[in-house]
Amino acid sequence: MRYVPQAMLSDVASAFGNCLTGPRYRTVEEGRIIAFLISPYAIVAGERHLDMERAVSVLERCVILGLPFRTNGSGERLFDPVEVVNGIKHLHFSRGEPIWIERSVRMLRRLMAEALRGAPHDTPPNLSLLEEEAYTVTIRRRFSLAGYRNGDIVRLRLPLPL
Repeated sequence: MRYVPQAMLSDVASAFGNCLTGPRYRTVEEGRIIAFLISPYAIVAGERHLDMERAVSVLERCVILGLPFRTNGSGERLFDPVEVVNGIKHLHFSRGEPIWIERSVRMLRRLMAEALRGAPHDTPPNLSLLEEEAYTVTIRRRFSLAGYRNGDIVRLRLPLPL
């Protein structure tokens, strides 16, 4: 477990804004979070170890900026993967931290460039070149109507589409 001096954490409580979920979701071991942050392109290129060092650095920078974590019985840090990903993005937009651009955007552009044959890797892809695909989505929801009488007006909420 790494120690972060309290002085380094001053004035960072709001660094992650409303990207924080809550302690009960901080259940994923640090090693798994780091593995998640490693670029698949680095693995293919035989640079896993180098990219793992970068991922450790990114996570540590987030912790210094106030990303919360819990510790398990053996002292290992536990994180919420959603807080990590959304926090990295939030730090970019709120404080200009380059982590999101350097890690996620570059990799996602490369993934899209591979989907569009011949597209350069470092530019945003032209999505209009993708072939059309048809998808069918079914949304199901169960509602408990216990406590309501026949004829009562009930607002049933559905999730918004992504």
